[in-house]
Amino acid sequence: MAQQVDRAAMRDLLLEAIAAEHRLYQAAVEARADGERWRARATLAQRKEAMDLAAAANTRAAACWARARAYAAEYLQQAAQVAQLKALVARSRVSGAVSAVAEMWADDGFDAANGALTRTTESSQQRDRATDLDAELAELKRRFGRA
Repeated sequence: MAQQVDRAAMRDLLLEAIAAEHRLYQAAVEARADGERWRARATLAQRKEAMDLAAAANTRAAACWARARAYAAEYLQQAAQVAQLKALVARSRVSGAVSAVAEMWADDGFDAANGALTRTTESSQQRDRATDLDAELAELKRRFGRA
């Protein structure tokens, strides 16, 4: 039972980490777009010979680019953390599947008459959970606009 709680907590932690990764990615994209807009405004101001406006727009563009770089750096750190959590979840699933098979053999989980399993295997349940996790990730990406 405690192992199920740990897996649920680990899964929730992974979902939160993926969501944070996505938010950082979106923030970096938005900051980069803001920088582009300010750069275009600076170019327009230079063409109209409004140098004070051009300088202010260039300053804001530089600030946006700096913010975009900071978000990108945080995103990369978060992506590394997500990769570590995914590896941890995968290891947990493998060890859980191995222990489930060992329990089934110990509990005589096979039908002696035809050699078939009498109940759902842990690996098929894990596969279902992985599919659910993939579906939740796709839903998060859809909801936040990242394909």
